[in-house]
Amino acid sequence: STPAVKGTVLGGHDWQILHSDRHAELDARYNLRTEDGHLIYVRASGRRYATPEVLQKLLRGEPAQRGPDYYGASTPLIETGAPALLWMNYHAFIGNARSEKNVQHLRFFVVDYGGPNP
Repeated sequence: STPAVKGTVLGGHDWQILHSDRHAELDARYNLRTEDGHLIYVRASGRRYATPEVLQKLLRGEPAQRGPDYYGASTPLIETGAPALLWMNYHAFIGNARSEKNVQHLRFFVVDYGGPNP
């Protein structure tokens, strides 16, 4: 089992390519600091698929609920030199985000086989 890690975004950028009025592709780069002070670099690729109305809300930074009108997920690659978090460098993750006014909540879920880490 992998430990839960919480942190704060220190900075970064994301870009979205609009393939249509329903489909956006995400390319994001973030630097994070964990609650323990460790630094993490995240590169994430993702996709959003939504109704045109919901996609426009998302592009304006407004919140939207996932469901039949909205799908969004990313595949983050995480890099760190923190000894306690080195396991992150060789695990796969699935991510999603939730927007609130002036706040972006990022969540990453490890794809784990359930055994011990090497």
